[in-house]
Amino acid sequence: MSTKSDQRQTFSPLMSPDRDYEEINTYVVCWGLFFAVLFALAVGYLALKIGQTVDAFAPVSVLAMGMAVLFHRKNAFPETVHIQAIASAGTNVLGGAMFILPALYILGIEDLSFIEMSIPIVLGGVLGVFLATVFRRYFCEEMDGVYPFPSGSAAAEVLQSNEGSKAHIMLLSGLVAMAYDFVLNTLGWWQELLTTTAVSWGQTLADKYKLVFSIDNDAALLGIGYFTGLRYGLIIAAGSFFSFLVCIPVAYYIGGDHAMVVGGKDILLAQAPVGAVFSQYVRHIGIGMLAMAGIIGLLTMSGVVGRVMRRAFCPALCPSALCSC
Repeated sequence: MSTKSDQRQTFSPLMSPDRDYEEINTYVVCWGLFFAVLFALAVGYLALKIGQTVDAFAPVSVLAMGMAVLFHRKNAFPETVHIQAIASAGTNVLGGAMFILPALYILGIEDLSFIEMSIPIVLGGVLGVFLATVFRRYFCEEMDGVYPFPSGSAAAEVLQSNEGSKAHIMLLSGLVAMAYDFVLNTLGWWQELLTTTAVSWGQTLADKYKLVFSIDNDAALLGIGYFTGLRYGLIIAAGSFFSFLVCIPVAYYIGGDHAMVVGGKDILLAQAPVGAVFSQYVRHIGIGMLAMAGIIGLLTMSGVVGRVMRRAFCPALCPSALCSC
């Protein structure tokens, strides 16, 4: 059986440590802020619409490298790395805000000022920078080639290629998505949410067996699925199938005589619509699974945290002759 140590590759940096590079300049800052604003709008829209965000580093890497070719930049690689880093950092902070602010309203805390709402967002961004600094060497050097990050690997390949031939694909796909959404949402040629309850047999299936199948065909969701990759997309889809085809029927079978509030009225769960049962009960199962996955991840990395902290702070605190870290 192969182990992680067997899969490790010799780390070879693309930028020579013996050479000085101009990494931060006006070009980098201006384009980084431009893409940060542009993709912040897109990420904010997705977070409010479907509760899920996408990191900007993959598409920004393609667009930034395409601009480097267009403008004939001789120092393209380090400049593009920092452009996508600025854009990605901006969208990450916004993504945190999209989930922090609704939590305040869910808890009933509605009398906060702008400063009070901004403090946890700023502190979260600072904490993210600190953690990224501490774990940068571990993930980027020691675990290079071990963990599968599809979108990150794609962005790295684009940056290493030093060419922007795929930038026109990004622009073309954006135009196609814009036309698709115009036909879908503006002209209304078909519904964004395709569900089996739209036909008679599907409504009968929902009324009798509480089974509903639906799919959202928005262009943004198709793009998220592309960046997520087939493997993780199938895992997410499997969770959805499990929720609607297993958890919801079980909830009706076990708690049919349980009273719940729907539209301000008290009704039995057996008489409640499928959407209400999902939002009030089954959805919390998925949230709990996400929280538990985070806890398991933290426990798994507890040993990694100690090792990384020792490597980061031991040389400054321990005499080299006595150090055993």
